[in-house]
Amino acid sequence: MLLEVWREVLGVPVGPDDNFFDLGGNSLLAMRVGAALRRRGGHTVAMRDLYLRPTIRQLAADRAG
Repeated sequence: MLLEVWREVLGVPVGPDDNFFDLGGNSLLAMRVGAALRRRGGHTVAMRDLYLRPTIRQLAADRAG
């Protein structure tokens, strides 16, 4: 779901190891990611977590561990 939301918010193809900020992400878009995840009933991503773990793979590993 996170991959799909990033693609939607950023408007570019996204892979699991792509850095959110290298793809054009910023704090406003990070808030949009959180809002889109909430609308879909998923777990939201805190801005702090996104800055510390800016790839989908890192975020997923953090949730799994």
